Amino acid sequence: VTLHADLHSSVLALQMRETIGKLTGKVPHLVVSRVHRSKLDPNRFIDDAAQYNSIAELAYKTFHGVIKRVHNILSMKGAKPAVHFDIHGYVTHNNDNWTEVAT
Repeated sequence: VTLHADLHSSVLALQMRETIGKLTGKVPHLVVSRVHRSKLDPNRFIDDAAQYNSIAELAYKTFHGVIKRVHNILSMKGAKPAVHFDIHGYVTHNNDNWTEVAT
């Protein structure tokens, strides 16, 4: 479980959304967790992510429910292929000035 903040990831995600919108004319959906990673790490399985806290579990289920809803909306619109970005900030990389892209 990651207990450090996801530094600047929401800023990067907003900049990516704006740039993609300008380049394509289509503004992507954006789902952001505003819960500090010490309370909820939504990129883990629920038991590790929420640390058995019922409020964190509700936030986890809500966060992933919104993502599933967006996927369903895109699927119904026939938006294939669709791209799903999962943006993270890393405390250990804050001086490196680099971005990590993974699949």
